[in-house]
Amino acid sequence: MSDAASKIVAAIERISRAYRFMIMGRAKRYGITLLQAQILIFLSDSPGERRRIRDLSQELGISQPAVSDSVNALVKKGLVVKGAIETDRRSSMLSLTQRGEELAKDLKQWHLKAVEALESVVSREEKEKILEILLKYIASLYERGAIKVTRTCLTCRYLSVKRSSIGRDYYCKLLNLKLGIEGLRLDCPEHMPRRSQKHTRTRAS
Repeated sequence: MSDAASKIVAAIERISRAYRFMIMGRAKRYGITLLQAQILIFLSDSPGERRRIRDLSQELGISQPAVSDSVNALVKKGLVVKGAIETDRRSSMLSLTQRGEELAKDLKQWHLKAVEALESVVSREEKEKILEILLKYIASLYERGAIKVTRTCLTCRYLSVKRSSIGRDYYCKLLNLKLGIEGLRLDCPEHMPRRSQKHTRTRAS
């Protein structure tokens, strides 16, 4: 293991802690926990078909009982409502109330600050390279079972990658579209994993 690789992982963890700190600071204003804040942000950003308890559990990497307790607390606070699902009576579809939407919007202000911090020190070419590297890292973590759910281009069976004189060319076979690095998606609704997301195999590093 190289010293540079260890430092990169440590740097990513430090950035993650900074993000959690920013979210937590805003969450405290409203008397909610970090997990409850993450749930509000997730519901604000996610389509209806991925708004069930089990979806939240998978996406956030938190047990279903813990997520269920937090959702019930948000319902009591008037921030979330549960709706029936005709095809699955045992589950509920979660939605934000108007107050929940407003709170989620305020919570997401940390994202703008994080983007501004990056924009102030990184060129466009550097941002594209960082994005490509991080997507490759996410794909590697997914292959090792460290990430259970991913809908990125680099883990999708529709992506074709070819080497060129200037790097890699990415092509989406589903959309018949050549993708620039900025066109690579982190959360694609058409994503089709190359293999089951329920895998547990760990590949030797």
